[in-house]
Amino acid sequence: MFETNGLLQQMRSDIITRKLTPGKKVTEFELADEYGVNRSRMRNLLIELESEGLVKIHPNGTKEIVGFDRDDAYNLCELREYIETTALKRIFGGRSLDYAPLTGILTQIEACKSDGTGDLSLNDVMFHRAIIELAANRYILGAYDTIMPTLYTLFTITTKDKSNVQTPEEFYSRHIDLLVSIINRKKEECFALFRKHHENALAKALRALELI
Repeated sequence: MFETNGLLQQMRSDIITRKLTPGKKVTEFELADEYGVNRSRMRNLLIELESEGLVKIHPNGTKEIVGFDRDDAYNLCELREYIETTALKRIFGGRSLDYAPLTGILTQIEACKSDGTGDLSLNDVMFHRAIIELAANRYILGAYDTIMPTLYTLFTITTKDKSNVQTPEEFYSRHIDLLVSIINRKKEECFALFRKHHENALAKALRALELI
């Protein structure tokens, strides 16, 4: 499970929102001072961010902020759609399914609907992870886990745009529709719902990035 409130998440958000300027050369010392940690901790954070494609560490040790733009949003969402579509093809391949991984996340989604609390962005990425887990392919799941932190950060930024505000009830309804289409084995309806879901998420992300 990735951290949602820690320094890594903050830096990821600062890069996507361009508080850390794309193309800027930075030092561990400079960033350690800015974020209030020691250089060793900052070095590890930068290595993690490089693995996510948000920072470039050059052979001479220079660190550069890569940034995140519209093309990155397109590419990220395209990969997400590919991963989930591949998982759905396996799910509808006639194999028996274990819906246990969905139990906990559905409980959290229901809690969001009933009392309006909870992290909708976290519930969102974890719901889709649970769907992918149904495919029982650790490599597909691993691919999603690689992009999940960046997806989560993008979703949290998206929800700050007032035009993108989604009520817990709307969130619950949209995700339950996806799940029901799987449980009822309605393949064409399921793929259509997921395609619309992905298109909607991309449109919201692009709109939010334009406001930064």
